[in-house]
This record gives sequence, C-alpha cells and structure tokens, in this order.
Amino acid sequence: MLKRILTSIIGLAVFFAVIFAHHYVLYCAVTLIALGILYEMYSVMELEKPAQILGYLSGLIICAGFIFGKQIFALTAVCMLFLIGMVALHGKVGSQKLLAAAFAAVFISVLMSSIFMIRKRFDKYTVLLPFVCAWLTDTGAYFTGRLLGKHKLAPNISPKKTVEGSIGGLVLSCIGCVAYICIMVGLFAGGMPKMSVILKFAFIGLAG
Repeated sequence: MLKRILTSIIGLAVFFAVIFAHHYVLYCAVTLIALGILYEMYSVMELEKPAQILGYLSGLIICAGFIFGKQIFALTAVCMLFLIGMVALHGKVGSQKLLAAAFAAVFISVLMSSIFMIRKRFDKYTVLLPFVCAWLTDTGAYFTGRLLGKHKLAPNISPKKTVEGSIGGLVLSCIGCVAYICIMVGLFAGGMPKMSVILKFAFIGLAG
C-alpha cells in the first residue's frame, strides 16, 4: 500500500506539472502517452512489426492534426497510409491485422487528442475535469465496493468489481464534479450546473 501511495504522489506531481505547464508540454506528453497506450495494445494483440509501425505513424499524424487544427487532413492521411500499407504488405501481413492496428491507432489517438481541444477551447482547469471525474468514479467504486459490495458486476473480467461499487462511483463522480465546477466557476457567479451537465458526468463515469 505504501508503495502504491508513493507512486500515486509522484505520478500526481508529474501530472499537475504537465497540465499547468506551457500547452506544448501538454501536447508532447499526451502524444507520448498515446503512443505508449498503442504499444501496450499492440503487444497484447501480438501484431507484426510493420502493422505496429503503421499504427505509431498514424498516432503521430492524428495527434499532430489535432494540435494544428487539421483533423480531417490527418484522418484522411491515416486512411491513405493504411490503404497503401495493405497493398505493400499484401501476403506478408493479414488485412485483419492491419485493420485492427488502424482501428486502435484512430480510437486511442482521437480520444487522447480531445485533451488538446479542451485546452484550446477552455483552460487548464477544464482539462482537469475529465480526470477528476474518472478519479472520483474509481475512488467511490473502491470504497463503496469494499463496504457494501455483494453482487458481482463482471466476474469474468474483474472479479472484485461489484454493482454496488459502480453505483457508488457514479454518485461520488457526479457530486464531486458539480462541487469542482462550483469551486472553479464560483457558486454565486456561475450558479449551479444544469441537469444536462450532471448527466454528462454520469456518462463519463459510466464509460470509465
């Protein structure tokens, strides 16, 4: 437990340093994290090296496209890249493997690059909001599950997760994010968040 706490403290320190640094630092960090996630996924999928290389290049192209506001161009370039790859690697790498690599690259890179859009459109405090929502969901689910958890949620995937824990996570996420907005915006200046905003927090928690 002590090792986990120390690791979390160091990780949080680095995280906040990146979030509050110059936006280009955030862009570089998110791009590296996206490539790291791709590496982990491709290792699990046991893809051939050529497919992995195409995936990494696609990830870089998509992240760069979001950074410079050329999303459509980037996605078009990735499609062309994999079409060329399917022709060039025909008979060497299966089409299913290449399509799997393409899906993973687009899925991960686009979702991670949405952080760029939040930073550009809003501010560094708003960038924190999705992370706060996810952390609160995990924290609420953990403690509620430990105290009240009886019904297994998905035993074949994660034996310790429970229905009660999931509900507790969603409730804490919604309450905590509403409190976060009130603190950041100002309770009296901005007023209470609308129900649609609360439902969005619930959706983020559910997705997490």
